[in-house]
Parts: sequence; C-alpha cells; structure tokens
Amino acid sequence: MPTHFISKKYKGKTRLLLIFIVFIALGVGLGIGMIIRLLINKPSKLTSSTPPSSLVSQNVNIKTEELLLVNKDNKYFFLDKMGNNIFNEEYDYALPFVDGLALVTKGDKQFFIDQTGKNVFNEEFDSAEPFQEDFAVVSKNGKFFFIDKTGKNPFKEEFVFADSFYEGLARVRKEGKFFFIDKTGKIVFNQGFDRASSFANGMAKVKLGDQCFVIDKTGNKVKDTPCDYIKNPQDYLKK
Repeated sequence: MPTHFISKKYKGKTRLLLIFIVFIALGVGLGIGMIIRLLINKPSKLTSSTPPSSLVSQNVNIKTEELLLVNKDNKYFFLDKMGNNIFNEEYDYALPFVDGLALVTKGDKQFFIDQTGKNVFNEEFDSAEPFQEDFAVVSKNGKFFFIDKTGKNPFKEEFVFADSFYEGLARVRKEGKFFFIDKTGKIVFNQGFDRASSFANGMAKVKLGDQCFVIDKTGNKVKDTPCDYIKNPQDYLKK
C-alpha cells in the first residue's frame, strides 16, 4: 500500500481522536461547574428566600440582621437565619419592623416591641396603627390619641377618632366633627366637616351639610364630588 494512503488514514483517525477528547473535556468541565454552583448556592436550613412551603412568611429587614415574620397556624413569630424563634414568643398578629419597632397583638391588646422583643413603651393599647410620619395612632378606653417614638402623647389631647398622618396632616374627630391637625397638633383650616377622607396627592374629600367636595392642603375647595364616594373607616361613631 502506498505510504501516502497510510499517512492520510492515520491523520483522519488522529483528527477524530482529538475531536473526541475535546468533547469529553468540555463535558467534564461543564459538569464540574454545575456541581460547584450547586454547592455554593445550596440553601441553608431556613432563609428568607427559601421558606418552607408550610409557612407563610415575608422578609423583615432589621438594621443588624434579616428576620422572617412567619404566620403558622394563625400564630405570628419572628425567626432568625437559623430558623429559631428569636423572641421565644408567639403573637396573635404582628407587622414587620419599621425603624426598629414592630406592632404586635396578644389577646385583645396591642403593643410595640423593639429588636429584643421587649414591650418598648411598657404599655398596651386597645388598638394601634403602625408608626407613620413619626407618629402612631393608638386608643385606650374608647379614646384615640397619638404617640411619638418615646411613647409619649405629644399633643396632650384625646379624640373620639383619629387616623394616621398622611402628607403631614391627620384627620381627627371631636365634638361631632372631623378636623385636620398638623404635626404640632394644631387644627388647620378652622373648619370641621361631617365626613372627611385622609389626604392623598394633596387633596381630601369632605362633606359639609349636603355638599361634598374636594379640598386642597390650604382648605380651599377644588371641585364637587359625589357624597357616596367619601368613606371612612369606623364611620361614623355616635356623637
């Protein structure tokens, strides 16, 4: 057999062998890479991104660490990254931490806890709203009032009803009328309304007598509005 045919034959086999080796090397490399990625990204026992399917949870960001606020069997509690009940407490209801405070409910009382689980104001309320714009609305014995982040009532006043601050103003009810107060506790507009919504986008809906209209943050009328469109939570406590 001519030598040039032998050379071509072995060259073809060598080329096929090299191609086969390259494919094997690529496959091994991809497999090792996938294994490494799986090991690196292996979820821990309980993390905020992979809660057990039996738990309904949400992320709660605290200054020093990330906790899980968990609702299981109608009980709320906080877990750390290891899945431990960090406060050894269960609540009937709880909201996430905001600026280091969380609103929780036990029985028929509500109170605020700090990042250690302590009742930070050493006080329980009949009802409470989370802090918003530096104040929280709470109630005791049928009276509503505001507290600051020291737990004090900065306005030294109680109301038949009060709502959280929105856009720097809060609606309150006293003497059978709704008023708006600013963050000093002062009544603005010098006008009471039969009904009122909270401010949103610089406007609020109010009712005065048989007229319903929209006001701006100076108290001036902007336009008329249907009366049945003004709805208030707890509307409207008996005078």
